[in-house]
Amino acid sequence: MDMETMIVKFIQIHFIVGSLRGFYRYLMIDKHQYNYYDPSMKLIGKLAHNLLYGIISSTTFLISVCLSVLAFLTL
Repeated sequence: MDMETMIVKFIQIHFIVGSLRGFYRYLMIDKHQYNYYDPSMKLIGKLAHNLLYGIISSTTFLISVCLSVLAFLTL
């Protein structure tokens, strides 16, 4: 596997993991009503805010790196 393919796969994995984490964050905030630290927004704004939070996160980056390394080692 060449370097360009590895980078593209990493970015794809990162966006999938980040989107899942952001959507889960949105659901938990909505369920438990602990959104006191987030500004008041409409539904689309809340989803976008939480998706971006999930994607731009060091934890998401580490999860993506681990999943990418596992994927590259098995291929």
